[in-house]
Parts: sequence; C-alpha cells; structure tokens
Amino acid sequence: MQTFSRFISRLSTRSRRLAGTVLLGAVLLGSSGCDILIEFVPPEPELRITDASYGTNFRDRDNNSIICDNYTTRLTYRFEYQGELRSWRSFIRGENTGNVRGERDFALTDDRRDRYGSDYVEVTYDIPPERAPLSLDAGLSPESIVVVPNPTILGYSRLMLTVRGDDEHYDYESDPIPVVSVCNL
Repeated sequence: MQTFSRFISRLSTRSRRLAGTVLLGAVLLGSSGCDILIEFVPPEPELRITDASYGTNFRDRDNNSIICDNYTTRLTYRFEYQGELRSWRSFIRGENTGNVRGERDFALTDDRRDRYGSDYVEVTYDIPPERAPLSLDAGLSPESIVVVPNPTILGYSRLMLTVRGDDEHYDYESDPIPVVSVCNL
C-alpha cells in the first residue's frame, strides 16, 4: 500500500479557541505597558492518525497503484488511529475536472467497512469499468477516446479522506492515481 502523499490539515476547534483567548489577553496586557512572555502549548489532540495508506489491485511496472478502465478496480484504504474516532468521509475525485464519485460518510457503527479493529479501519471501493472520475488532457471528451490495445493513461483520480474526532479533523489526499485504458491480466 502507498501512503497518502499529502496531509492537508489538522483542525482543532479547542486549539483555535484557546489561541484566541491567549491573544486577546496578550493584547490587553500589552496595552497596559507591561512586558509579557506567552508560550502557547496546544492541548493534546483527542484523536491521532498514526498511519494512512491506500492501494489498488492493479499495479504498474514500478509497483504503483493504477485504476484499470477496462476492469473493475478495487481501491482499498486503511488508517490507524488513537483516541476518539467519530466518523470519516471518503471519495474519489478527478484530478482536473473535480468530478466526484463514491462519496460516503462512515461511522464506527457502520457495516459498510470491510475490516476494523479498536485502532484501525479499512474500506474498499469497487470502481466499475469506465466509471473512475478523470482529468482528461487536451480537452478530450470521454466520447472522443478510442480504445486501443496498448495501455494509455486516460487521466488521473485522487482518493480524498477526512477523519473526524470530537474536536479535530484530518484531511488526506492521495497522489494522482493513473487511470489506464487497457490493462492486461
């Protein structure tokens, strides 16, 4: 499995409130002519993501995940966590078009997960032939693509994942995953 290429953000409502309160206090004390030193130490998060990875059942020659446009592709993601997991959302997005497929919200009580434990979750998408959201180069429309026996890259898709706790959420984005026209088994 590959790790997510980009950790986009971690947002904590409690940390933002605490930082705002400290900043307001510093402004009030600073305006009174006192010298102050403030050290902001954010609280420990209630949810930590310790590992997030994904992969497909098809690989290129360099062992990177690909989506095959002529076969059903299984895209599996997994993340490990510590703390209070509340929910997560995932979807597949076309790299340039922004088209979204498979958008789903999950909770620990949800039966749509494939496997889970007290510290990890694993989910699998089945992407049917010709259904991956793409980024098409050179302004091509799907109707103008002629299938040839040699594999070509039709475009790219990304797996997007948001994991939520009580006060935190983590956003992840995969590397662009090539959508290949013809895969040979």
